[in-house]
Order: sequence, then C-alpha cells, then structure tokens
Amino acid sequence: MVSGAAVLPAQPSHGTASDGDRSIGLAIADAVIDRLGRNGVVSVRPTRAIHMLTDGRADRAELGRALGVDSVVALRFDKAHQALNVTADLVRAHDGAHLWNGAGAPEVIAESVAAH
Repeated sequence: MVSGAAVLPAQPSHGTASDGDRSIGLAIADAVIDRLGRNGVVSVRPTRAIHMLTDGRADRAELGRALGVDSVVALRFDKAHQALNVTADLVRAHDGAHLWNGAGAPEVIAESVAAH
C-alpha cells in the first residue's frame, strides 16, 4: 500500500508542453494532491514541492527518491473535443516498478492511488 506519494504535474500526451499546458498540468496535479491529502490514507507532497517539475523529462523513480516518498503518480492529459482526458501511472520510487495505471477525473485517480 502507498504510504507516501508525490504527484507530478500532468504532461500533455501529445509531446511538447506550451505555457498553457504547463498550467493545466499543474492544476490537474493540484486537484489530485488535494483529494489525496483529504482522504488521510496517503501522505502526499504538497504542490509547492513539485511545481518546478514541469518538463516531464526526469526519471520518475529518481524524483520520488529525491522527494522522499515511496511512490510517484505520473499524470498525462489529452485535450480532445472540449474534454480533458487524464491518465495516471503509479510507480514505486525504490525500484521504478509500475504499480497501477488508470484514467478518470482527479478524484477517481486519487481514490485509486489511495487503494494501492
């Protein structure tokens, strides 16, 4: 079970992020962080701890170890037809093992992460 997590800013699934995409990605991550923080099951790093990690190029497990957590939630989003689709991967920081992936609204993602 995840006891401590860092939620990375969401990256656009289409590649290079614009300034607007970076804002959207941070807002998505903040929503997941807020929901995880409120459930009380998972200790989650605050948005201010991850807000500079917006390029998406760093190794997720390495970032998790640097942030002092046991798991990392990596988010992606796709803007299609006026809708925002969000997907997530949960990765163990110790060894980079993939633990879970799913899609949905930030609250759905947070509940799934808390269950793992």
